[in-house]
Amino acid sequence: MTVTVRDRERGGPIEGAEVRIGLYRARSDAAGCALLDVPAGEHDVSTRKAGYEPYAGRVTVAGDVALRIDAERADADLDDDQVWM
Repeated sequence: MTVTVRDRERGGPIEGAEVRIGLYRARSDAAGCALLDVPAGEHDVSTRKAGYEPYAGRVTVAGDVALRIDAERADADLDDDQVWM
């Protein structure tokens, strides 16, 4: 599964965003892409990156899936405790 994280306002990729799908984790590369080997089924998906609002949703994985997340900038930088409460 490929997850691409992009800046909603500027349209560019977000490097270093943490992507979680169920128990699986990865960080986005310079192109904003994170690759995860996730089994078929329905999974919770979330992303976080300092300076951006956290994202949470659900995804159904059936074969090779590509997901794009357009992250919104946060009003203030959030630290890890604020993001994953």
